[in-house]
Amino acid sequence: MPHPIEEQSYRILSTRLDFESFDDESAEIIARVVHSTADLDFAKTMTVTSNFVESALNLLNRERPIVCDVSMTKFGVNSKKSISAIAEQFELIANKTRSYSSMVKAALSSAPAIFVVGCSPTSLEALLDYEQLLDGSVIVGMPVGFVGAAESKLRLLNSNFEFVTNSGERGGSAAAAAAMNAVIRISTGQRYIKGGRIVEPFQTTKGAPNDLES
Repeated sequence: MPHPIEEQSYRILSTRLDFESFDDESAEIIARVVHSTADLDFAKTMTVTSNFVESALNLLNRERPIVCDVSMTKFGVNSKKSISAIAEQFELIANKTRSYSSMVKAALSSAPAIFVVGCSPTSLEALLDYEQLLDGSVIVGMPVGFVGAAESKLRLLNSNFEFVTNSGERGGSAAAAAAMNAVIRISTGQRYIKGGRIVEPFQTTKGAPNDLES
């Protein structure tokens, strides 16, 4: 069950925003990011593609990996099945960053997977450069920074991936992990959004035991 502080936070959020322009599953993701960052602007800048949730849930059901760019993102994701690409063994690619090189290795060895990028724009660039080899994968792409973050997210917007992202320089591990955690909650039937509005927490009839921590 949600912590009382979380419930109170969502009650406050319900007075600040409505989500009637989004489908309920996309709204769950966006609301979770706003709740976790206390940044209302994410509700204006985020995009969730139409088949992202269905594709991500399918990957979870198949127990495919959740590949995060860095350990900070991994530790924010509520699943022991997540890994940090940069914490794994990899070879540095010439003229590329450590984040880029590690994500290439993790992507090619893990796909199809759910990729969660919250820190490094070059991790997202790596996924986009190898898009043709990552068929069936989905991306939460919310890197942060003044250099490359906005540009990499614009590339993601124009890709063929199913994805969650936001426009601009804002982002971060907390935001990306929150988006992933919303998907995990949806997979267990735990919801806050009904009919475009935030309501008291409830369990859908499609809810299933959460075995992601096993």
